[in-house]
Amino acid sequence: MRDIVVRDKNNQIRLKFLKWDTQFFGLKSFAVDTQRTNINRSYQNLLRKTIPRMHSTFVSAKVPVGFSQTLIDFLFDLDFRYIGTAILLEYVPNSDVASRDIPCITDKGVIIEKATGVPKDAHMLGNEFKFSRFHLDKNISQRKADAVWVSYIRNLKLSSKELLFVARYKHTAIGAVVAKQYVSKKGEKISNLFFVAVKRQYQKKCIGSQLIRYAIEWCTHRSDVITVGTQARNIKALNFYIKNGFARVRETAMILHKWGR
Repeated sequence: MRDIVVRDKNNQIRLKFLKWDTQFFGLKSFAVDTQRTNINRSYQNLLRKTIPRMHSTFVSAKVPVGFSQTLIDFLFDLDFRYIGTAILLEYVPNSDVASRDIPCITDKGVIIEKATGVPKDAHMLGNEFKFSRFHLDKNISQRKADAVWVSYIRNLKLSSKELLFVARYKHTAIGAVVAKQYVSKKGEKISNLFFVAVKRQYQKKCIGSQLIRYAIEWCTHRSDVITVGTQARNIKALNFYIKNGFARVRETAMILHKWGR
């Protein structure tokens, strides 16, 4: 399956094919490539061309706040619906919160390390996510949304650009952070942290803070910027990240989904 490009004389929409999502949902899945999509006011002809191309598909769009209002109007005319607002935070190493010591009640015997492989039981940490964009979509059951992250970590392929940091207790994975490294269009080396999870019974013991700070320390000498993202509704996660030094908002974006069943 390839990307879909629909165009007319003055407009173009590009949909990037998502192989993993297609396999997981059993429905052809795409993401709107906002950087390569250009929508002008007179888009009715493009709208007519695009509607049949989205039949029996799942399409997501991440539209940065302040982006073209015309694009948003076009997507809503295609029956996209708002799911939530994603917030991308940037780590500020010299901020007061980043340099502050956090009192810990960590269980003795907890080991935090960069993993050389994905632990067999690490996928169960996927059940700890409750505010992802999949959980906020009423077309996806909570069980199915949990399964997204369980499946993701189970099939994670580690590399020099995709890293996994794990907290273990008595040989059991009780926490994890994934870091993806890439170079931005501005030439910045970025480490983006996500899949930050700690088993519920081990929360509020500073394991999450130690885990994410271990990842930050490892990434600091290999990156110009360290980021982490979450949903605006996830106040608990936002407080956690800000407490651990992610004190600057780098980007906010609307998340839109369309189910073309």
